[in-house]
Amino acid sequence: MGQAAENESRAGIQVVYACDDNYAMLAGISIASLLERCRRDTELTVYVLCCEVSEENMARLRAVGDRCRQRLVLLDASDVIRELSKQYIDVQRWSLAAYARLLTPELLPDLGKILYLDCDTLVTDDITELWDTPLAKASCAAVSEPVSALHKRNVGLAKDEPYYNSGVMLIDLDKWRDEDIIPRFAECIRRHNGLVPYVDQGCVNEVCRGEIITLPVRYNVHTLLYDFTDEETAVYRRDAGVYAKEEIETAKKHPVVVHFTSSFLSRRPWIEGSGHPYTKEWECVQAKTPWADTPKRPYHPDMARRSLNMFYRHAPRKLGLFAAMLVNSYIRPLMKR
Repeated sequence: MGQAAENESRAGIQVVYACDDNYAMLAGISIASLLERCRRDTELTVYVLCCEVSEENMARLRAVGDRCRQRLVLLDASDVIRELSKQYIDVQRWSLAAYARLLTPELLPDLGKILYLDCDTLVTDDITELWDTPLAKASCAAVSEPVSALHKRNVGLAKDEPYYNSGVMLIDLDKWRDEDIIPRFAECIRRHNGLVPYVDQGCVNEVCRGEIITLPVRYNVHTLLYDFTDEETAVYRRDAGVYAKEEIETAKKHPVVVHFTSSFLSRRPWIEGSGHPYTKEWECVQAKTPWADTPKRPYHPDMARRSLNMFYRHAPRKLGLFAAMLVNSYIRPLMKR
């Protein structure tokens, strides 16, 4: 870690989000959960990289920081993201704002170290220990998730290498600058003809290969871990992962960050009919934000997801799991090649 990053660590915690208008509410609720869980003596600054966010939602985001009396900085990242997207980017079902984390060395020139959080997260415990994680010579740290060999191959990884979820990342920005990483990310996007598997996450795994420290799973407990048992996950993803079963079970009960990733088996807290174990806690935080009266979004899965869900739930368990594995671990990565 560079000297600037060490100074940042002593001075306080720097947390970064990125959102467009569609994800502004989720960012606001995640930020509210973060501010609630931080210790009172923590010096915290939250940066939100905004991509075409409406004035109404900008005002609501400011109100979240004002309510908790914490420093919240809103930065318009639209032009910088558009500049990156000139080479053509297919964001698939995600937002162009997802690429903002790749531009943080330029967007946040005065910071040496940041903790990046996705908008669809809920902070359920204090993040100080996460922030203090030593990066040593690594450029970033993240939680690994199991994915098939084909998924890994699509981003240049061998089947025995870890694959990382970019929803929670501790980043040494000084090192990223020293490595001139933004042009490398841009080249990665060009190499994939603008269609990077899992957008920014694919870029991080490909470009930062071998430079990522594996964080404990409690720092990014994603939906997959609640939808499947450890054994079922190994079948579904064709990968046993890097974490022991005991660590996963403890993390599910006592997470630091819950990540509401999408799943064909369940719905996220802001969607009608959500049954996620942390839906109630997410709703409690929502009730304290300017989006308290925002209704749930209707559930409109595409035909493929609806069909897989129905088959999985009505077929014998092993057969349903086998079908889901074929779709996730073989068909999808082959389509993304």
